[in-house]
Amino acid sequence: MRSLCAVFGSLKVNRITVEMVRSYMTGRTRAKVANKTINLELGILRSVLKRAKLWHLFIDEIKPLPVHSQIGRAMTLDEKLRLTKTAAMRPAWQNAPLSR
Repeated sequence: MRSLCAVFGSLKVNRITVEMVRSYMTGRTRAKVANKTINLELGILRSVLKRAKLWHLFIDEIKPLPVHSQIGRAMTLDEKLRLTKTAAMRPAWQNAPLSR
């Protein structure tokens, strides 16, 4: 919210333009903010604009940024051994026995 308020906080909602929103997105991207975070911030702005009945002016121009999900990978044998060794040294990591 702070980032949105810093840019749009002093403006009346009907003064926000597509170019301003694009500039905001570009600035956040250059600041190395994750696309998911930018999309969440745009969701807040979209809610405000919808409530003001102005989102229809932006809907065709402003699209969410692509979010790349990170797919996990299988652990190597060395990683499994290190995890097992670490878990053995930490009692809090032990599993409770299953009762039958």
